[in-house]
Amino acid sequence: MAHYAGQDMSTLDSMARVDARLRIRLGLVFTRLVLSRVWREELLKQTESGEARLPFLTLS
Repeated sequence: MAHYAGQDMSTLDSMARVDARLRIRLGLVFTRLVLSRVWREELLKQTESGEARLPFLTLS
C-alpha cells in the first residue's frame, strides 16, 4: 500500500478496513438482488407451466 504524505499508517489501515467492509456489503447486496431476480423468473416460469413449487426447492 502506498504511503501518502500527511497520513500515518494507522489512518490508511482504518481506511482500508472501511473500504473492505464496504466492498463486502456491496457484494452481498448485489448477490441478493441477482438471486431474487433469478428466483422470481424461475417461479414465474413454473407458474406459467403449472408446476409451481417453493422456489428454494427448485434452485438446484
